[in-house]
Amino acid sequence: MGGRKASVKTRALAAVNIAVLLFGLAGLFAKWISLNALAIAFGRVLFSSLALGLFRLAGRRSFRVSGRELGRLAAAGAVLALHWWAFLASVQLSTVAVGTLTFAAFPLFVTLLEPLVFRQKPSKRGILAALVILLGVIVTVPAFSFENRMFRGVLVGLLSALAYAVLTVMNKGFASRLDGALTAFYEQASAALLLLPFVLKTGCFRPSLPDLGLLLVL
Repeated sequence: MGGRKASVKTRALAAVNIAVLLFGLAGLFAKWISLNALAIAFGRVLFSSLALGLFRLAGRRSFRVSGRELGRLAAAGAVLALHWWAFLASVQLSTVAVGTLTFAAFPLFVTLLEPLVFRQKPSKRGILAALVILLGVIVTVPAFSFENRMFRGVLVGLLSALAYAVLTVMNKGFASRLDGALTAFYEQASAALLLLPFVLKTGCFRPSLPDLGLLLVL
């Protein structure tokens, strides 16, 4: 029994580290792709929603959700769109390290939001971890001035973290009713539809062939 628990814990820790690695790599695409943050965010959610849709079609899985649930998923998609734009903009304004570190502050906001939404008492460990995260973000700021690109990158990165925290709390509500892939499909598709008017208005989504390839990898 002890060996089985250890094995499960090892796999869980491995999954967490792989997820962190993948998210860190996602920040690099904001530097590699010659498009602005809005265009990259649109391409990312467009291709991911298409991939998830094809996955469900291939597996002959249902897309059915109630009208009320669809509205909630669309709202979550709007939050997702904000998160991806802010994360990529943070990286482009500053560095991949700053964008990733400020995003990693999202547990700070989750610690603050969960007691309000779920009426839970915040844990002392969670509050302590949140304070440590906040300190880590503060020490990355070279100058507290809006004229400093790094400072602006940190602020936008914190907006990305806040949006992701809101999304995390929303997804916690979906988890008991919908499977993860279906939730992801509707959130990604809603984000793409929401970003589409802004992309069309600005005309910013004009990727080269290398950019398209990188967007597909992302």
